[in-house]
Amino acid sequence: MKNISSLRTLFLLSLIAAAGSAVQAADLDAKLSAQLGAQGEITVREAGPYVHVGSYRIWVSSHLGRPASVLPDGTWLYRNFQVEASVVGGTLAVSFHNGRVVNLKLLTNARVAELTSHQPQTSLIASR
Repeated sequence: MKNISSLRTLFLLSLIAAAGSAVQAADLDAKLSAQLGAQGEITVREAGPYVHVGSYRIWVSSHLGRPASVLPDGTWLYRNFQVEASVVGGTLAVSFHNGRVVNLKLLTNARVAELTSHQPQTSLIASR
């Protein structure tokens, strides 16, 4: 699986002030898993050190490779992403506007199925 190295750091900073112990990491995994399961998606700011909101499409392509699929609204999907050193994982969705990343989300398989089954496609930019 591909790793989202800074995703874990982002969640640690946003959910708890100081993470260090295995108990806190397990609690964080539980909270993130619950949020992902309940909402079907989690917004993230980074996918590794080079891909973040504002990155150019070419950076995403060069650092994450070719997407597994592309939604009709132009959102790129990268399957089987997992938060580094965590049990939390899913499909990374990268949305663009004017050639730059405007949205990064981690999606459950159910949310991906929902996005790919509806006509017309639901944009991730406007969702939830």
